[in-house]
Amino acid sequence: MKKIYWSVLFISCLGFSQKNIAEIPFNDTKRPLDVLYLPNQDKVVILQGQKTTQVYGNLITDVWAYDTDGFMQKLIADEKLANCIYSPIETAFLIGKVSDKNEFPSEYKLNLDGVPSKYFKITERFRFFNDIYGLDLVNQKDQIKIDLKKDDVYLKVIDLFSGAVNKVKLEKPDISKLENKTTATFTEGLDFEVRINESTISFVTKSINKNYKSATVYRAVYDLTGSKLGDYTYMVDAPKHAMILSDNGGGVSLVSDKEKKVSELAVNNYLVDKNTNEVYVYGLYGNESKELTQTSNVPLGVYVFKFDARGKLIWESHQDIIDIAGFNQQQDVSKIKLSLRLRNEEVLCQVFSKEKSYSNVLTLQKNNGEKKTITNLRIDENQNFKADALIKSDLIQNSFKNFKFDKESLYLSQTSDTFQQYLKARDKSKSLSYKSFISKKGFWVLESDNESYCRLLFF
Repeated sequence: MKKIYWSVLFISCLGFSQKNIAEIPFNDTKRPLDVLYLPNQDKVVILQGQKTTQVYGNLITDVWAYDTDGFMQKLIADEKLANCIYSPIETAFLIGKVSDKNEFPSEYKLNLDGVPSKYFKITERFRFFNDIYGLDLVNQKDQIKIDLKKDDVYLKVIDLFSGAVNKVKLEKPDISKLENKTTATFTEGLDFEVRINESTISFVTKSINKNYKSATVYRAVYDLTGSKLGDYTYMVDAPKHAMILSDNGGGVSLVSDKEKKVSELAVNNYLVDKNTNEVYVYGLYGNESKELTQTSNVPLGVYVFKFDARGKLIWESHQDIIDIAGFNQQQDVSKIKLSLRLRNEEVLCQVFSKEKSYSNVLTLQKNNGEKKTITNLRIDENQNFKADALIKSDLIQNSFKNFKFDKESLYLSQTSDTFQQYLKARDKSKSLSYKSFISKKGFWVLESDNESYCRLLFF
């Protein structure tokens, strides 16, 4: 088993206190099935029930939500349900009624702010939903595959309870901004992504300069009647280097039902601060300028641009990551996982690759983008867990050979004195797994032996 090596530059250990939020047992009739984190509300939701081999998946009997003060809300209790789907707003979820037959649910109910609706049938398919409506984007033939050059774009708004559908035509983006003499050509055609808010939908497109040193994010915001509320432009650049792809959530293409790959939209991604409406655009830069689909490159660092609610640049930050044996290797950059999280006074960026065995975490000052800390880790993995395990973490470190961590837990174990002390007090002979969620106020940590209990903590 390999050791984990780590280096921390300009870092002091994070001084989190520890809260024991809940402990949930596994038994013959009920066990934890899944754990969801709701970052907008800073709550953790635990689904409980029974594992099944039915086509609808697991049988959900209870849905409990926890906040950082330890308050627990029973959203579902002692029912027989399946297929729980949260809206991106996180105040509502759909959940299906299980019948006596081995079939997918035909009736659903909506739980909004803890209050369940009556059951209703979903007669119209949709890919997105807010707290009240199902939403989709289609072309004039009602197809979800949209050619931005040739097709019209329609917003479908579906009333979840009545099934009524309202379809409105949207104003298309200016194609000449996306592809022209100065921009790179998208190999699989112009693409877009969609973001859902409480009462709006954002239609996001991007242009990339031919020299791959700059890119522009175009964000058009519409209300649910199809009226445009605003156009926002976020221009970012890496003048000394080349912008490269990463697996950052900014663009995904389907190769097949089971396989996905990142698209050229993954040249960067953005995150909106729900409290201030400030926008953070982030991505990687590398050594060699070439077509994004030629994904072999040497990554060199991370860029983050912060814009105010109107789209005016507040600051930009370009940060080299010096990690010759890890991040700076020649590699398929589309497989590098890049994430950005907002905390109270800092921006936390993480790059991670199992294939190349590294994890690098960079923190920036939230007010000016200056570097606070950088942590470089060497990782090893052990995928010796059951397929139905609650926590499928597989990263290991030499100090705790029987413990498995996800990348967030691993980072916390190296930077928090409180979490380190907690781990040292655990029985090191037991096989324990840890999964963490980064909060603005701290870290949620889930611990389980995947057999008898799971424990929810907050550091």
